[in-house]
Amino acid sequence: MVFNWIDYEPVMYGDYVFPGWAEGLGWCLASLSLICIPFGMVKAITEAKGSTLVKVSFTCTVSSRIQ
Repeated sequence: MVFNWIDYEPVMYGDYVFPGWAEGLGWCLASLSLICIPFGMVKAITEAKGSTLVKVSFTCTVSSRIQ
């Protein structure tokens, strides 16, 4: 998403340029699916037991057990 903001050009369909509110709504909808990732990471770290370093290393380790 960052690279899309760097090389930003207004969305066009032929000669029609979409209004800003429609582009903003599209970015919000796209961000909804991405915002779950950091929230899930914070939730996993806060629910883990141990010191902060142990929590982070535990949540970043791949588990062979699927719950």
